[in-house]
Amino acid sequence: MSSIGNARIRVVVVDDEAVFRAVGRSLIEATPEFILVGEADSGEGALERIAELSPDLVLMDYRMGPIDGIAATRAIVERHPGTAVVVMSAEGLDESMLCGCGALAFVRKQDLSPRRLRQLWADRP
Repeated sequence: MSSIGNARIRVVVVDDEAVFRAVGRSLIEATPEFILVGEADSGEGALERIAELSPDLVLMDYRMGPIDGIAATRAIVERHPGTAVVVMSAEGLDESMLCGCGALAFVRKQDLSPRRLRQLWADRP
């Protein structure tokens, strides 16, 4: 897995709303240690893009269908154990729903910033 200091962290942004994918792109562009390598607009698309791109980090929307962010996260963590997933939502979420899905963290979209992104990456196990 890439780390700050020697290589840029490769990120895929997954959200079914174009406006939130654009916000994700802007966040990555504002964080020089990270580089956007791909996007997807669904859980199914995420699984395909991650298999193609082998990112270090996925910013995953919670509410999508038919494969939501939790189901997609479970599949990603199982198939690509070196890929960390941060589940995002514009709304609050009972973090107990994340138990067992393998997500690195749950973050409200409005709380994401370059500083928070760096902190999540630095604090991963």
